[in-house]
Formats: sequence, C-alpha cells, structure tokens
Amino acid sequence: MKNTEFCDLHPIVNLAFFAMVIGFSMIFMHPLALGVSLVGAVCFYIRLRGRRGVRLLVKLALPVALVTALINALFNHRGETVLEKLPNGSPITLESLLYGLSAAVMMAAVLIWFASFSVVMTSDKLTYLFGRLVPSLSLTLCMTLRFVPRFIEQFERVREARLCAGNPAASSPKGKFKEAFECFSAMTLWSLEGSAETADSMKARGFGLRGRTAFAVYRFTPRDVCALIWLAACAALVITAAALGCFNWDFFPSVSKLPENPLSCAVFAAYLAAVLTPIWVDIVEGIRRGAAR
Repeated sequence: MKNTEFCDLHPIVNLAFFAMVIGFSMIFMHPLALGVSLVGAVCFYIRLRGRRGVRLLVKLALPVALVTALINALFNHRGETVLEKLPNGSPITLESLLYGLSAAVMMAAVLIWFASFSVVMTSDKLTYLFGRLVPSLSLTLCMTLRFVPRFIEQFERVREARLCAGNPAASSPKGKFKEAFECFSAMTLWSLEGSAETADSMKARGFGLRGRTAFAVYRFTPRDVCALIWLAACAALVITAAALGCFNWDFFPSVSKLPENPLSCAVFAAYLAAVLTPIWVDIVEGIRRGAAR
C-alpha cells in the first residue's frame, strides 16, 4: 500500500468521504454518475495499491461486472428495442442490456470503493471512531477485519512449513483435500489459542471497566476542517442537483437522452471533482510541500 496524504487525514474525514461516494454510487443510476464514480474508484484504488491494484481489478471487478450484465440481459426482457430472441422466444432488448451494464458498473464501483475503504480505514481508525460509542461492536468489527488477512498469512506459513518438513505437494485431488484438511486443522488450533490469548490480554488491560481511557494519535487540524467543508459543499451540491432532477434516468420502456444543458454538465463535473478528492489532496499537499522547500 502506498502512503497517501488522504490516508493521513483525520478518520472522520476519511469516513465522511467513503460514506458520500458509496452512498451516491448506490443511489444514482444515471450512466454519467455511475461512470464518474467508477473512474474515481479506479483512480484512487490504483493510487493506493499500484500495479497490484490493477491486477485485482481485472481479476475481481471486471468478471463480476460482466456476469451481472449478462444475467440481467438474459432474464430481464423489458424494453421496446428488441435486439435478438432466445431459443425459448424471450427477447433480448437494448434497454435491458443497458440497464444490466449500468448495474454492473454500479456493482464494480461499490466493490472498488469498499476495497479502498478496507485499506484506508484501518482497525485503529475504526476503534477511534466507534470505540466509545459502541465498544463491543467496534471491537468485533476490528477483530474481524484483522482476522482475515492474519488467517491467510498464517495459512501460507503452515503450508510452507509442511513443505520444508518434507511433506511433498499433493498432485491428486484426494491428496490436495487431505493436505488442505490438515492445514485447516492446524489453523483451527491456532485460532483457538489466539482467541484465548486475546481474551486474557483484554482482561489484563481492563476492557469494559468504567473510566477506562484510550490513547489516540489523531488530531483534528485546520487541514481536516477544510477537507470536511469541501466534502460538505460537494454533498450539498449533489443532493440539490438530485432534487432538481439532474440525476434522473429512465431505462424502460425507452432509454432517456443524455443531458445537453450547461447546468447538468457543471453538476457532473462537480461530482467528478468530489469523487477525486483523494487525488486533489495529494496534489495540493505536494504543491504545498514543494513551495515550503
């Protein structure tokens, strides 16, 4: 993961940004809005993960989007523009195909935003935000998010240790199943042991006692205030535009036309600027540090 300036902002700013972009991505079905959200999600995720992020997008987001579009085109027969007919006589319409593509773009954008969320919103940030409000839920969520990567890492260690101990890699399906079962058995014991150690550590540190304090390294700075004002202004603009109908779009019975008035173009440009907030933060901080030198 690359350390970006956006990741160094206050956790409240990070959470507000992801709540805005994920919420708008799931609400608006306008093709331009979905395209803007997808562009912002891809740019930010590649900024976070680099080449590894590109490979993950190709392996995960693209297949999910294609399968979603195909399933919708095969089972949704609404629309007035018939492109082809299936052997059972059901039509494949242009409107259902476009709706499936839009749903696929929405799903891909939301998945990528959540992938970025898991990278930026670490367990420390979640504990800081929700530790005092809902301590039990915060602890459970943080332990769950932390457990998955640790489980995968430990599983690889167990598998490599067995190979170094002289256990050859299985080639038959039966041998692979046996190998996986033995590794999983070892992982079960490791998980139970880790749970007992975690419980003893939490008890020793006074978890659940009244008056217990928590240390936090996050400080709310003027930069965070400016970022929150920017996000609030962008959200207010988008919500106002949605109330005026700028994000309305119909797929059935016929597809709506793309907007041509300057107001709609300005709204989508502002929406693009909002979803690219992490990129702007990196650019502004880079310019500021360059000027300070």
